Amino acid sequence: MTIAMKIVVSLRQNLRKALKIRDVPEALSILSRLRREDPASAETRGLELECLLAEGKLEAAESLARQLCQSFPESSRIQLLAGKAFYRRKAYAAAETCFRESEKLYPHLVTKHWLGKTLTQLGKFAEAEALLESLRDGQPAVLLDLAWLSERRKEPQQAARLYETYLRADPENQFARQQLVRLKARMAAPEELIEQLETLKAYGEEIQESLLPEFIHKLFQAGETPRAREEVIRYREKVSAKTQIQLAWICYHAQSYDLALELFLPPIKAHQSDYKILNALEAAAERCCRVEEVLKAYHDLAPSNHHFYGRIRALSKRARKG
Repeated sequence: MTIAMKIVVSLRQNLRKALKIRDVPEALSILSRLRREDPASAETRGLELECLLAEGKLEAAESLARQLCQSFPESSRIQLLAGKAFYRRKAYAAAETCFRESEKLYPHLVTKHWLGKTLTQLGKFAEAEALLESLRDGQPAVLLDLAWLSERRKEPQQAARLYETYLRADPENQFARQQLVRLKARMAAPEELIEQLETLKAYGEEIQESLLPEFIHKLFQAGETPRAREEVIRYREKVSAKTQIQLAWICYHAQSYDLALELFLPPIKAHQSDYKILNALEAAAERCCRVEEVLKAYHDLAPSNHHFYGRIRALSKRARKG
């Protein structure tokens, strides 16, 4: 092995170590050096894609993934990474194609796991379940994906049992614990959950963020719309962007379109490629006569994302007709 090749191998190893411990600045520094030594190989380009994913630059990662699938179609690793990029962009059909190709080129448990997750998102539940069940032994984390599959099938009791099984192996896992609490809240009668949470508030305790969407949903469900709206207004500035979107959907389906608009709009930059959210935002704005607020946000985003120009024209046209 030449000295130059030894340097390249060492840089790759160090870059993978940095990514493994999530030291993104160090990974990017090493990547810069690796590009100078070995700019065009599948290994370097794949590591470049991994760095984009680690940085959370998902739009750039998706664009690079499409390029690399064309440049290195026979690379199982590239196909796997591209699948992850598409998955994180919710382009599940493209992710499925990549994971299947990666598995065909080089069968691996990790690839099967990602394919099972993707099939769940696509609603191909029977195939997803068979695949995930085949990975269940020795991989407790698969139980979390099987639980989500059960939720997608509208089988909350089975999902809860799977979370309970997982927690016996990993009792300190906060994600699984929160999901179990959320599911039990979902299965409770509206009056029961409202009473439980009212008791907590009476003792001066805040509602857990993981329970808040279900609490709001139950209030709407119980016909307590004014109270539901009060609680949304009270908590909306205190919760994460993810919970804001959950609350937005609940308000939207409850026909509280003004609140849905106010919840969808602030995090819109992070969801500018999520057409379901954009369509709901526009519909909410039209129904509560606040289209100008959405148009202003779109004008701000349009210079860096040109598809918003088309949405501006279409929304403006509908508003004039209305």
